Amino acid sequence: QYDNQLKELGLNDYRMEFFRMNISKSELDKLGTDVTQNILKNIELQNNRFKDSLQQVMNSVEQGLVFEEIKAFYPNLYKIGITNVKLKNDKTIDSVWTALIQWDTVANDFDKKAAVENIQRFLKNRLKTDTVLINVTALLPPKKPEPNAIPPPIGPQRPK
Repeated sequence: QYDNQLKELGLNDYRMEFFRMNISKSELDKLGTDVTQNILKNIELQNNRFKDSLQQVMNSVEQGLVFEEIKAFYPNLYKIGITNVKLKNDKTIDSVWTALIQWDTVANDFDKKAAVENIQRFLKNRLKTDTVLINVTALLPPKKPEPNAIPPPIGPQRPK
């Protein structure tokens, strides 16, 4: 009967056999409990991975929004990176928000120190924290080509 149903489902290479196992009810209950615990652990791991990836997406979106908000007031802002840094010693783990700022290379006609202080206050409020460390880095000027360097070819190249 079951073989016919398997064939009707297109499972011609499969058979179904029934046999009796000598296993006690308590052993069967334990197996059921173990299987259930394994399933729940796997679901929890998948949920944690999903939450982590979702948090990464949210952080990425949030950082983009923060950049746009700051850029609206400081158009000379070239880049900003914001992260929560873990500080560890033998006994404690602390975290502190840290921002890395790069100004546009032509941004020389405003008070950068005051701008950094304002951005720091904004980030403290926006991130709901009492400490934000800010590091301002200079943009590296573009590399000048070497005097005798051959410029790279333009457009698609044929394999040699």
